[in-house]
Amino acid sequence: MGKSLNQIVSYNEDLHAAAVLELINADRLIGQPYCDLSMLRLAQSGRSEVDSGWWMELKSPVIEVLERGSKVLGVISYAEHQNGEIAHLLWLHARENDDAISALVDKFLSSTTAPTIQAFQFATALTSGLEALPVAARPSTHATLVGKGFSATDLWRYMHFTTPSRELSTQESAIIKVDESVHGWRISAQEGNREIGFVSAGSLFQGIGVIWLIEVEREYRGQGVGRKLLGTAIKQLRSHGAGEIILYVDDDDRVPGSERNRTAANRLYDTVGFKEIDRLFSYDFKR
Repeated sequence: MGKSLNQIVSYNEDLHAAAVLELINADRLIGQPYCDLSMLRLAQSGRSEVDSGWWMELKSPVIEVLERGSKVLGVISYAEHQNGEIAHLLWLHARENDDAISALVDKFLSSTTAPTIQAFQFATALTSGLEALPVAARPSTHATLVGKGFSATDLWRYMHFTTPSRELSTQESAIIKVDESVHGWRISAQEGNREIGFVSAGSLFQGIGVIWLIEVEREYRGQGVGRKLLGTAIKQLRSHGAGEIILYVDDDDRVPGSERNRTAANRLYDTVGFKEIDRLFSYDFKR
């Protein structure tokens, strides 16, 4: 790319906002909200309703755009950790143009002296909890990072649901409590006074609901408790206007019998009717 034609400049809302929103929404996954100016401003301020604790540990994010004349070719946001030891590539959008992605990543790498670099590690305000890079939808971004020496880690399944594959059972006498932390509910199954399982669901936005977490006590697993809790959560979300539902499975531990193994959860989501849309990767780079 000719240096005389392209330049990377600081983001200016008056000049760049419309084009940047187009770039962000061009990469939108099914089940994700359309990004608007309020979401972009929240990301610019270094805040997010998801992973909020991580954001508090960062310095103010930088947003830069790659432009040719008045045309915006790409946008990147990055920030350093407060201690200066880690720099984070937070988000990047360039219509999967190899040259644009490469130029933006190079600018990011040259802008920090941090010994550890991380990319796509936690959720931004531009999405509904999308913590990492969807590699099937973003192959050029993935290939560019790997080509520049980043190690890639396959961590999550991103799944989407609109119609159940069968009639969903629900949890009788479920206890449903408002949970402001997820803008939704904590739905519990009880045996006597003991909670034997729960599901966290909510974040209704633009008609999209999120299943954040399902946990069942070990001795009650395999008895249908998780399936009934999931059915109850789906019913609750739909009754409050969710036309589609998403979830993320932290599929990083595949050791049978381990506490974090998600084999049973994956089987449950598959049989209920959730469809895997993409796999989510995060990235690390050591100087």
